[in-house]
Amino acid sequence: MKVKIKLISVMLVLTLIPFFSLLVVTNRQTYDLALSSKQDYINSFMVQKAGDVDNVFKDIITSSRQIINDEAVRSFAEASNGSASLSPQFQHNINQTLRHLTQFKQGALKSMIINESGIVVASSSENDIGELIPDYEELAARSLIHSGFSPFIQTRSEESSNTAVSFYVAKSIYNNSNERQGILYQYFSISGIQPYIDNMRIDRHSIVALMDYEGNILEYPFRTFRSYEDNVNFSDALEQIGSIINHDIAAPIDDMVESDSRFPKIFCNQTIYSNNWYIISITHKENAIRDMLGRSSLGIMITIGVICTLLIFICSSAFTRPIEHIVRVIDKKKKGDIGAPFKGKGNDEFRLICDSLNGILYCLIENEQRFRSIVEMSDNITFEINLKKNHVLISGNFNEKFAFRPKNDTYEESFFKNLRLHKDDKFRYDRDFAKIMDVEKVLKGEYRIKNIYGDFGWFMIKGMKFYDRSKKPEKIVGVIVDIDREKKSEMTLLQRANYDALTKIYNRENFLRSLASAIEDSHMNKTLDAVMFIDLDDFKGFNDNYSHACGDEVLKFVADTLKEISFERGFAGRFGGDEFVICLTNLSIFGDAGKVAHDIIKILGDGFDFDHEGTMTHHAVRCSIGIAFLRESGRTVDDVMAAADMAMYDIKKKGKSNFAYAKTVDGLDICNAHINTSTSTIESENREEPSEQAEEE
Repeated sequence: MKVKIKLISVMLVLTLIPFFSLLVVTNRQTYDLALSSKQDYINSFMVQKAGDVDNVFKDIITSSRQIINDEAVRSFAEASNGSASLSPQFQHNINQTLRHLTQFKQGALKSMIINESGIVVASSSENDIGELIPDYEELAARSLIHSGFSPFIQTRSEESSNTAVSFYVAKSIYNNSNERQGILYQYFSISGIQPYIDNMRIDRHSIVALMDYEGNILEYPFRTFRSYEDNVNFSDALEQIGSIINHDIAAPIDDMVESDSRFPKIFCNQTIYSNNWYIISITHKENAIRDMLGRSSLGIMITIGVICTLLIFICSSAFTRPIEHIVRVIDKKKKGDIGAPFKGKGNDEFRLICDSLNGILYCLIENEQRFRSIVEMSDNITFEINLKKNHVLISGNFNEKFAFRPKNDTYEESFFKNLRLHKDDKFRYDRDFAKIMDVEKVLKGEYRIKNIYGDFGWFMIKGMKFYDRSKKPEKIVGVIVDIDREKKSEMTLLQRANYDALTKIYNRENFLRSLASAIEDSHMNKTLDAVMFIDLDDFKGFNDNYSHACGDEVLKFVADTLKEISFERGFAGRFGGDEFVICLTNLSIFGDAGKVAHDIIKILGDGFDFDHEGTMTHHAVRCSIGIAFLRESGRTVDDVMAAADMAMYDIKKKGKSNFAYAKTVDGLDICNAHINTSTSTIESENREEPSEQAEEE
């Protein structure tokens, strides 16, 4: 029999049975009208009672706000957090206010003010003053949600087995700068709301309860406390209550259970808007309308329901059996049972579907084996991130490069979220992955990642995003390529091309390129920048008297000093032989350059220690420095360097071991032009010092 005929047969059965059921159950309309009327009555009743109880809580909130907004209370709370002691009269007045608040508020047991250290500084009961509240942070957090109301609190008396139910209200107290200085804590028994809710009785078929936002319930007559999971009377409504307490507003009656035979009750709730508590009622639907319809109707309905259920079950089972077989086989194949075939019985379309699926799966298996072989033969690491399933697959050769072991195959626990990146590459890596996880289609980047040997190696990560038929992102497929050897070779060549081999700072060509860019930026942005030409005094003596090794150490010492001074405010280079250059950017005043030159002369003059033929010797290094300002000395590299070089030779002629400013292109001496600045002081000090040293020599 074809699937089409089977489907027609099933539809005929499912259509005829409801038709005959309607003929038998003639009082269904009456039943619905009775149910609708009952629901309307319960809803109006609950709205009224919720409003009555809400007024009580609004009154508590209003009085609390009056207290915390009172200027004296705010000043008192702020003073309680300071080191100064509070005057007895001031504290007495605040205590009187809290006593008045407690005495004239029905159900209020205690009122107190707690400062930011968790200490009770004022209370309606003076015995509490000075007590440390260990749960202060929880109270402070409560003050910001549900209008500051807590859920029900159940306490048991030590003298008897009776239990009392209470709750508290916490409100934050702020100073005029809107900084929290403490909280107002009020403790209430349920006696304050008892008169309003004792008369909550709909009829003899209904149960009414008051429930807080954590599911704790006070049953009628509101003297029996039950936690949500232990409540027996509401055990049939667990699913419905669970959905209601997660809503901010009351669910409408139409969304409640109406006619499900497994739950023959009318369920209703109303929110107390001040603090998100709930008044809940459950009415036994069948008992409420039984007198109207009679017991026989229920029996007929149950009988018809059983018959319909059996027929639907039998027909559906016969119709869906081939589909269940296909689902079972697919599930086996997901678990790795590749040999499980689809077996279609009969001559209908299910047989053709099974044969087609077998052919498709065999092709997929061949393609998968082909793909796995290619992946296993490749040195690159392949990966797949399934965006819909939050699932990550990565090739087996991953462990040959990295020691990372994910806890599971989710994206959050995978290599991509937990790899150990070099600190200089982490921001770029996070940015690149955030882009492809959001809107980008392609990922390609080079990053330093800690490998299995504990070293940072260079790896290239390339990935491409694939989309499903609805154009939604489905997965990211890519490779991780080890490029460490090629990258380090490239960096070595770059290092040799741009840095001096001995001192590891810029060589002449790279410094001049960087200086040209700095000159252009200085003229464009109108910044104060300077270049220093540094020539070591009597450098030949180090080579002649102590060996060339000592001379090399001198050059390294000078390079390290300039590298440290120019860190984050410029760059330095070796111009050739014993000549060095340094560029300083974004100076505040002209005198700043003189200060730096003074520091260089002093640090080099302090010298360094060198082991010469087993004897540790100390060597002071002296230098002459010429300073030229970029914008004041010309527009080209040659102009600026010539100005600095000329200033340096002026120092050489005047005794060495000092610094001098270059003249501008207009012939204006920078030092003389700014003689009133701190530069002149530094320059005069430095010019005197070498003269004294020269006399000593």
